[in-house]
Amino acid sequence: MVIVNDTRKQISGTVVVKNAESNITMIEKEFSVDVNGKSSVGKIPKPEGQHLWLIEWKLEGENTHRNHYLVGKPPFSFPKYEKWLNQFQLIEND
Repeated sequence: MVIVNDTRKQISGTVVVKNAESNITMIEKEFSVDVNGKSSVGKIPKPEGQHLWLIEWKLEGENTHRNHYLVGKPPFSFPKYEKWLNQFQLIEND
């Protein structure tokens, strides 16, 4: 897992990566990255099967940001994908 800083100021914060299938936190680290720099915060072994990883990061003085990454060989089942998104509240249901 690499944190990249493409800004003109040093950044620091925290990052958390969780697996939706197992609900295990795979990385939880603090980081600091220089201007236009990058920093490795750890390695995540490639799991068997299909998974969704939730990536949350918070920079000092900012709100928490969220994104996700699909791991595994496509195609992914849409109902399973939707379940994962709901699990982490990444979509709004009407």
